[in-house]
Amino acid sequence: MKKTLSVILLILMLISAFAPLSASAEETSGSCGKNAEWQFKDNVLTVSGSGVVNECPWKSLSLYNSIKKVIISEGITEITCRYAFANCENLKEAYLPESLEYVPHHIFAECEKLEKADLPSNIKYISGGAFARCYSLKKIIIPKSVTSIWPAAFDNCTSATGTLFIPKDTLVRYYAFKNCDSISEVVFEEGYTIKFESDEEEYYVDEDYAFQSCDNLKKVTIPSSMKIIPPNYFTNCKSLTDVVISEGVQTVGGFTKCTSLKEITLPKSVKYISDKAFAGCPNLELKMPYEVKRIGRLALGYKLVKEGKYDIPYAIEGFKIYGKKFNVLTEYCKNNGFTFVDMYDVKNASVSGLGSKAYTGKAIKPDVTVKLAGTTLKKDTDYTVKYSNNTKVGTAKVTLTGKGTYKGTITKTFKINPKPTELTKLTSGSKSFKAYWKKNATQTSGYQIQYSTYKDFKNAKTVSITSYKTGARTIKKLKANKKYFVRIRAYKTINGKKQYSSWSAKKTVTTKK
Repeated sequence: MKKTLSVILLILMLISAFAPLSASAEETSGSCGKNAEWQFKDNVLTVSGSGVVNECPWKSLSLYNSIKKVIISEGITEITCRYAFANCENLKEAYLPESLEYVPHHIFAECEKLEKADLPSNIKYISGGAFARCYSLKKIIIPKSVTSIWPAAFDNCTSATGTLFIPKDTLVRYYAFKNCDSISEVVFEEGYTIKFESDEEEYYVDEDYAFQSCDNLKKVTIPSSMKIIPPNYFTNCKSLTDVVISEGVQTVGGFTKCTSLKEITLPKSVKYISDKAFAGCPNLELKMPYEVKRIGRLALGYKLVKEGKYDIPYAIEGFKIYGKKFNVLTEYCKNNGFTFVDMYDVKNASVSGLGSKAYTGKAIKPDVTVKLAGTTLKKDTDYTVKYSNNTKVGTAKVTLTGKGTYKGTITKTFKINPKPTELTKLTSGSKSFKAYWKKNATQTSGYQIQYSTYKDFKNAKTVSITSYKTGARTIKKLKANKKYFVRIRAYKTINGKKQYSSWSAKKTVTTKK
């Protein structure tokens, strides 16, 4: 019995002696490459050494979801094991060294609590899915050294805010920033280009959908060096309102279902508009130059309605296209039942500054403001002005004729009304008052006197005086001891219709018993 008990105690002693050593080794450190080691301490996992990390033993250990910070030390050049820290549930910070050549595939994919990840300034590319579904990542800063951002690299980084700056030598692959809902602006560095193959009217790129469904994106600036905006590049960016396309861009696509777009002016360099380029932009007013050679199928003027799994295109009722009249544009409008507005024909211009004027005895030539498709035209440079019937009371004419780049003619009218008169005196009488005014010597047929017990002339009564030579009138049958508000205006009868001056300033008088 004693011998048996001694054996049991010996076994227990051996277990208690070796078990902690095994657990301790599993949880703290080890090798992860020929010259690389890792260590876990105080919720921080540090990889140090040099060269390549080709193993990620920490992924299979119980400590994995206790990691809150990852530090890759200077000297590490590659991490070849995919998903090195993917699904690390509590990871919040990650620091990568300047020696690292690229960000590996899915290295931090689905680290939902990751808030900060500083990228090295010399990094060459960011691999596919590197930060996909890092919902808490606060900021995305792309170093100028990056030559390529691979597909879905920052897919669903929904908390990344502010302006996203894309360096000129960086290729942005498809879905790279899909569903980055909090980015408000995308700016491409001048010199940025899209790498593509082309047979003049068709082109092939690997950058479609790069910024798809960035729900809070409001502004995009396209530099002159970016010759192509690829198909679906900004598709479904529902808050996008401000698009600046610089002179030099040749092919425009990529704005499908940008439902908040209201106005875009295309530069003269644009030659091609891709299929469905602006489909699903129901509020868009597009202004284009005559240099456009091709407009793709369903490119403009269509809304997309979800029916089952598919977006079905329907023509937008009343859709207008502004441009210079040329075959490609007018043919597209004709084929699709849209309205074409020639932005170089002044007959389509809006003219302001032609309100009613008062007779002066001299020719009246009001200054006008002429706008066409959002552009304010310059007098004597873009158009000339001719006035007629603009001296006497009646309807005057203004004729605008296009000049230089602009063509066509538009005629507008304005009223010349009688010269206003004014009350000179009001005298009180028994249940009456007498009004005196300045007489108009010319271009007047008579006058109207209006009076009321309310200062806003509510329930006012009007008395007409049919001779312009009359300068006074007594108004009778009024209430005794009552205050009246009085005003007067002149009129001229033209073709049986009265044309009035403005009302005079009001005066008051109180009747007697």
